[in-house]
Amino acid sequence: MPDARPGQTAPHPSARAAWLGLAVLGLLMLASTINTAIVYLNVAGLKASLELSDAQVGALSGLALTLVSAVAVLPLGWLADRVNRLHLLAACVAIWSAATVGFAMAQSFESLFGFAMGIAIGEAVLGPIIYSLIPDMFPRDKWVQANLAMYVMGRMGGAAGLAAAGLLVGFATSNAGALPAGLSGLEPWRIAMLLSTVAAPLLILFTLMIRVRRARAVAAPDTTRSAGLLAYFIANRRSIAGVFLGFGVVFASSNGTSVWFPAALERQFGATPAEIGVTLGGVSAASAALGIGVAFLMARWLRPRFGDVTPMVLAQIATLVILLTTPLLLVVDSLNAAYAVLGLKNLALTVCLSLSPAVLQVLAPGFLRGRVIAIGGAVSVAIMSVAPLAVGALSDHVFTGPHALMSAIVALSSGAGLVALALLRFGGSALPATIAAAAEADAAAEAAAPASAA
Repeated sequence: MPDARPGQTAPHPSARAAWLGLAVLGLLMLASTINTAIVYLNVAGLKASLELSDAQVGALSGLALTLVSAVAVLPLGWLADRVNRLHLLAACVAIWSAATVGFAMAQSFESLFGFAMGIAIGEAVLGPIIYSLIPDMFPRDKWVQANLAMYVMGRMGGAAGLAAAGLLVGFATSNAGALPAGLSGLEPWRIAMLLSTVAAPLLILFTLMIRVRRARAVAAPDTTRSAGLLAYFIANRRSIAGVFLGFGVVFASSNGTSVWFPAALERQFGATPAEIGVTLGGVSAASAALGIGVAFLMARWLRPRFGDVTPMVLAQIATLVILLTTPLLLVVDSLNAAYAVLGLKNLALTVCLSLSPAVLQVLAPGFLRGRVIAIGGAVSVAIMSVAPLAVGALSDHVFTGPHALMSAIVALSSGAGLVALALLRFGGSALPATIAAAAEADAAAEAAAPASAA
């Protein structure tokens, strides 16, 4: 891997090697979605195989696969700042693959739950490591492009993972009799889970071949090491609070809308779930693609003027568009009008949320970056998790009539937009000083780093 003598900055890999490495990270994102998608697609099969209740199935998805991941991301972010990140990433691929095999062979709810926790722990490492590796794969002026590409691969990976899960289950169902003796007697969902791990050894090999300037985060210099994460947060509390909470509230607005919008259209306009699903999927995909394009072009245009603060400036502009667009949902009089408003809102959400990793990357020096990204992600998950409940409560207890649910969505999203914009502006005013402090700490760490640090 590229390296440097003490006091020198290690060079980044070539552009070709960096983009190939990013493609491998995208493959890992795709692989991580397939096993959970198989679970979600085969609730009936799980229940029939092990006589599970709905509550137990809910515990598997809500607690074991989701909550455990949110908790595990914090210690894994800490590890990402201390060990070889490529080795940690490869180990986590092995962990989630082994846990997937265990899940496929489990014979009780307790063992299913335990192996689901193993899947969640293995996959929780992706966010902190991927977004802490990007600065060591690309020069600083390419971070936004790389983050946007990663965002696109994440969105596509979610859809492709669901499709791949369906194909694996279909293959297992159609070819049960032709499979080897060890597989032919298993239920299709078990066979599909096992098949989803076949590529794991290749993924591990590809992961270890990723080229980075430093596989291990540079340690904090002696002058900074004693301060630690807490002291850094305290010293930069304004910018960190504004970024973490501001983006968390934007995520909440997105989650509250996406969960309830199909039901709101069904109640208000009488559309069928099938009609809504097909059209809404197309609108969401098109607006997300446009949002990525807008984010890329605007970031490229504004970077010469705003530098590293550009993603935060664009996030604030996008949040203002969300705030101005959302109330239009109260006056739409047709399905097409509702889809048009949602498309514009989703475009702005994509611009904002796709740029959030770039803000987190410049917020902290490299030796804290994994933990900062992990904590920022955990804050967003915590805030966004209450949004669907808040919309439901507003619909039940505040608003009435056929438009009650849409009114609740607008109330939550508009309120969240106001709060998010205030928080992002609050944090953005202090962000240049925080970026400068992080860059200074990075320079000191690079100057003090021995050649073996890579």
